[in-house]
Amino acid sequence: LNATIDELAAVWIREFECGIGKTGIRPGFIKIGIDPGEGLSEFHAKLVRAVARTHLATGLTIASHTGPTRVVFEIAEVLAEESVSLESFIWVHATRDISENHLRAARLGMWISIDNLRENAQLLRSNVERLKRLKEAGFLDRVLVSQDAGWYRPFEENGGNFAPYLFEKLNLIPELKRIGFTQADIDQLMIVNPAKAFALCALN
Repeated sequence: LNATIDELAAVWIREFECGIGKTGIRPGFIKIGIDPGEGLSEFHAKLVRAVARTHLATGLTIASHTGPTRVVFEIAEVLAEESVSLESFIWVHATRDISENHLRAARLGMWISIDNLRENAQLLRSNVERLKRLKEAGFLDRVLVSQDAGWYRPFEENGGNFAPYLFEKLNLIPELKRIGFTQADIDQLMIVNPAKAFALCALN
């Protein structure tokens, strides 16, 4: 809590260069969690600035667990102040917000992560509608999709009540095709966008 912005960034830059702990494993992107409150707290603003400086030194994509909150646009302002392109920023759990904010974020260049896909007919319909609206607005190339719909618990039988990773293939994709998404659109969502979103940014 008492570390400075640059001290925090130095830790994460070192992990990128040398590996996390003694594992030798280097991170492929940066994930932070921001309190979805009424505004960006002083602590979380410091966290965002540290992540921004880490990105500028490493090229790692920034993913922020934020959810339905105006805070995501305050994060965007901080990243801009730190000279970070919002094309390197993923708004995680954007599913829970309204479509107008998705369009606003996409116009700014953010990645919009629709990541609450699960065995629920109402959720499927609402998420398909979100994807349709983003496509119609010309922002399908700024969208990511994932389940985020279950957690494997190794100490429970069969991993507990674990949702298999089949929903997108068996439910989402057929529904998108039914409403007019082409195979090229599906490839954009499932192949092109993830590869682009998580690619290392070229450094100056």
